[in-house]
Amino acid sequence: MILNATTTIRSGAYLSPMKPGCFERVCLEGFQAGLSWYTVLVKRPVFREVFADFVPEKLAAFTDDDVERLLHDKRIIRNNLKIRATVSNARLTLNLRERAAAGDESLAGFSPSERVMG
Repeated sequence: MILNATTTIRSGAYLSPMKPGCFERVCLEGFQAGLSWYTVLVKRPVFREVFADFVPEKLAAFTDDDVERLLHDKRIIRNNLKIRATVSNARLTLNLRERAAAGDESLAGFSPSERVMG
């Protein structure tokens, strides 16, 4: 079973909504490394266009040909490692969703505590 962005997954006793936009933000954070946020944000509409609106299911299907195409697209930040990391992160995101849906609680220790520290 593959979950979509509005599905809630159970991780231990903590329910975590997979909010729309979270995956996009992680990807844009990667592209921002070493650059100003302004550089990334002015290119955001084009990033959405060329990276399939940051839908992990679509992005995970990108091939080496897609990566090569993106490396020649002058409208985006053309860093081979950042582009490949974005595709890889989409695949890993789907893998984690599948593991959580199958009841894998090995990641439960990474859930925030219900208790407020302070």
